[in-house]
Formats: sequence, C-alpha cells, structure tokens
Amino acid sequence: YALVMSIWSKMHCSDKAEQTLRILNRVKKRRKEGKIGLPSNDFLHAIVVNACAFTNADEESERRAFEIAVQLMKELLDENSLIKPAGTIFGWFFQACGRLRVNKVLKDENLERAFKICCQRGLVNDFVLDTFLGAASDDLLQRVMGDAIKEVREENGVDDWNIIRTKIRLDHLPPEWRKSMRKRNRPPNRGGHRMGYARGNRSERNETKRKPASNVRNQKAR
Repeated sequence: YALVMSIWSKMHCSDKAEQTLRILNRVKKRRKEGKIGLPSNDFLHAIVVNACAFTNADEESERRAFEIAVQLMKELLDENSLIKPAGTIFGWFFQACGRLRVNKVLKDENLERAFKICCQRGLVNDFVLDTFLGAASDDLLQRVMGDAIKEVREENGVDDWNIIRTKIRLDHLPPEWRKSMRKRNRPPNRGGHRMGYARGNRSERNETKRKPASNVRNQKAR
C-alpha cells in the first residue's frame, strides 16, 4: 500500500490527494477487519499530506487537497489517536498551507493551531521552522513569534519582513519548542517529494510554468 501511495504522490495529476487518501482509508478498513496491521507511526498519513502539499491543479482541486490535509492532521492530533505525528508531517502540512490556494483566514487558523501543538510537543526543527515561516502571514508570525522577531530586529536593525523571515533561527525560539527534536532535521525520503527548506509561498512561484517546487530551496521531486 505504501508503495502505491508513494507512486500516486509523485504523479502530476489533480486528484493525487484523493487517490492517496482512498488507499489510506482502505488500509484502515482492512485493519478493522483484522486482515492487516496499521503502522504505529505517521508514515502513511505523511504520504497523503505530502501529496496534498504538492497538488498543482485548479483551485477547486487544491481546496479539496487542503481539506484532506486538515482532516488528517485533526485525526492525528486528536488526544485519542494511537498515532503520534513526528515533526516532519507538521512541516509538510505547513507547506500545504503555503502552496495551496485557500482562504487566508482559514489558512492562518489551521497554521496557528498546528504550530502551537507542534511547539507544545517539542517537535520544532529546522524543517518545521522554515516551512512555517514560508507559509504564515506577517500577522500570524507576530502573534506566535513576537519575542523572536523582536530579538531579530534588535540583532540586525531591520524591519523588512522578508529579511526577518530569513534571520529567524531555532536558537531564537524557546528551548521547550524543540525539546523532542531529532538529530535528523531534514525530512526522510518518504512520500511524493523530498522537501528541503521552504521560505516562500505559492504567490512567489513561477506561474509561467507550473512546477511542484519552483521556489523551494534545495527541493527536488524524487
């Protein structure tokens, strides 16, 4: 199942989020029937969220991909969930928020909720931080990282938000936000695309030729 989901997530088609979700739901059904076991980690869920983040299609398809990503994150973050998400899936979710064409208020609401939980669990690493900085609005950054932004402004004497975003580092953040951080900060090679650091959102992509990762630094589709 994971192999088929990974293949779907790499494809340049408008419904790959739907297709990977369909397979995940089939896995869940077969697990309830006692025919297979479901991984105790977020591996399969991460493939679906990755497929959502890299959906390049019409606005309706991207809206649906965003809904799927939100749905899966709510499922994983439920207190009764047996699967505990790792930092990587948060980063992919943040990229979905930054790349897909969705309402700004709705996007910021979901970004803020997910980021706060990520911080509470101590899962913020370089990848999570960069993808969040690339997706969040200036207002949201000020709300959740006010102290860090103040420190960056004092250190560099700048007020330009684009510069501030590039200057914020992990050591500007509270230590408890990264207490569970793994040594390996970059995302593992699982699901449709290997995503590197992502400071930038959809509006900055080259719209003359739609590519899955035209503005993501060091990002390559596998």
